[in-house]
Amino acid sequence: MEVLPNDHVGRHVFFLGTFDRPVFECLRLFAGNTPVLWDIGANIGYMSIEFLNLLPNAHVLAIEPLPDIFAILEQNLRRISANRALCLNCAVSDRSGTARMQRVSNNSGGSFISIDGDEITTVSGDTLLDMAPAPTVIKIDVEGHEAQVLQGLQSVLSNPALRAVVFEHHTQTTMAEDVRKPLHDAGFKIFRIWKNAFTWALCDAERQNGRAGYYPTADFAAVRNPAVPGIKVLR
Repeated sequence: MEVLPNDHVGRHVFFLGTFDRPVFECLRLFAGNTPVLWDIGANIGYMSIEFLNLLPNAHVLAIEPLPDIFAILEQNLRRISANRALCLNCAVSDRSGTARMQRVSNNSGGSFISIDGDEITTVSGDTLLDMAPAPTVIKIDVEGHEAQVLQGLQSVLSNPALRAVVFEHHTQTTMAEDVRKPLHDAGFKIFRIWKNAFTWALCDAERQNGRAGYYPTADFAAVRNPAVPGIKVLR
């Protein structure tokens, strides 16, 4: 795959061959027998590429708002499987329209919706059901725009085919109510991903303490049923 070696995500992939492995493994294990990933905030496509590579019957909807990063994403997924991937150059939000995105130097994945920056197109997530199969798993990495994304995905979240939503949410204590509520209302239980140098596990997001030997990440998994082979839950 093509990467930007001086960019945060590209640097990890270039030197280590991987990025946010616990997030990818969580998506893979919850994906089900007919896996469909909606990769919201796809960047250059690492998660989508791994998903398509390791799950031969998988389909992906990959969404990235920055045009130059989107061009790399689209090229990368076309090389892997053009007929199993759809790329959209937009941002998912609670409404369709336009917004502005502030770039972060040497970290395109850290770009965030703001009052300044590049103008981008936004779409309400539920409208994507007209373009792609309903997801079995969703990855959300949108740098603080999680609540708006979830608000626009109400029909998608209520579909029982959706098994997990794995998302980044920077919180040290209590999860924001506007992020927690739409997931709980749709029947999901929220776990935080804890990890160490060798492995990872899920821990109830309401708990402030995990287990000795693990530390909390900024990544969470909202799941209907955590009892899935390969998933470890800290008690």
